[in-house]
Amino acid sequence: MEIPEFNMSGKRAVVVAGSRGIGRAIAVMLAEAGADVAVTGRSLETAGPVAEEIRKLGRQSLALAVDATDDGDMERMAAQVQQEFGPYDVVFHCVGESSRKPMIPMPDGAESITPDEWRMYLELNLTSMYTACRVLVPPMLEQRHGSVVFINTYVGIRAFPGWSVVYGAPKSAMLRMTQALALEWAPYNVRANGIGAGIIPDPDQMTPERIQEYTDRRKHEVPLRRLGVPRDVAYVGLYLASDASTYVTGQTLMVDGGATLVTMR
Repeated sequence: MEIPEFNMSGKRAVVVAGSRGIGRAIAVMLAEAGADVAVTGRSLETAGPVAEEIRKLGRQSLALAVDATDDGDMERMAAQVQQEFGPYDVVFHCVGESSRKPMIPMPDGAESITPDEWRMYLELNLTSMYTACRVLVPPMLEQRHGSVVFINTYVGIRAFPGWSVVYGAPKSAMLRMTQALALEWAPYNVRANGIGAGIIPDPDQMTPERIQEYTDRRKHEVPLRRLGVPRDVAYVGLYLASDASTYVTGQTLMVDGGATLVTMR
């Protein structure tokens, strides 16, 4: 039985940082559900193959190279989407980079975050969210319809040993921004939601052997006793993008196997 609210036929989506990992899985799943999808990556060499995969599914796609921390680059990307791709109904922001360095120098001599790295991580993990909203959301407000989804992390919900403050703090701010934006945009029928991804190895960056080793080492941290895969997040992304979730806004849904429910052991 087909549930029409999950059908994305006739809809268009923009996936910022959709060239690998979770972003790629989301872009492809949206296309599998019937949507046309514009994909951005740091280069056309990374975004292009995803766009081609989407076209092979019979959907339209556009690949764009963009630096998500560069205001001018993002503005040019948004203009190109409007000109070459047309009106869109959905925006995904999948930008982020993790770190395990301590915030300040520690007695054990571990290398800490430098001032330049601090600013870089804030730009990447938080300011890029503001920029993406600034350049991509206004047309959706004008058309009085849309869904915006921010890919967050379980590290933004609570602190975990070993994860840097410069990763968790911006992601925690993303959660609050998601709630505030939901209230700002609600009068215009544009929804804002997030997904808190758990421990999900990126098959575009890790070999199967490395993923297996990583899984064996860390699965004890997860109540379901397995690590996630990008499509675990993409299924929830499809729900939040589709008409099945038209009464959901301001939420960050956890896809973490229960990791945020327990103390690490």
